[in-house]
Amino acid sequence: MKKAHFNIHGMHCASCVSRNESSLKKVPGVKEASVNFATGTAAVEYDESQASEHELHRAVKDNGYAVSSGSAHEHHHPEAEVKGTRRRAFIAIALTLPVLILAMGNIELPFALYGFNASVWVKRF
Repeated sequence: MKKAHFNIHGMHCASCVSRNESSLKKVPGVKEASVNFATGTAAVEYDESQASEHELHRAVKDNGYAVSSGSAHEHHHPEAEVKGTRRRAFIAIALTLPVLILAMGNIELPFALYGFNASVWVKRF
């Protein structure tokens, strides 16, 4: 029996884990398959005379997920995702503050667009 460890990208919920585990277990020669949502990895024990690692990857790819080979020490690190999300959140807040101040402070801008005060246009959109 041989063990394979690889990364699965694109899983979003426990249903994704269940779907991938059942697909891997359907491959002939697979004795045990375990998919971890938190780390985005799969550990599969299989008979190498009946199945190959390529067939395991194909079973996951057929479900619509991306696969990358990795060692047991290679794990998905979400720090980059958190950093990008934090940056986008701060940009959204910075763009929302002027609209919030205009709307809640009932402030009128000193110019008009198409016959209406510009603050009306900002508040509508």
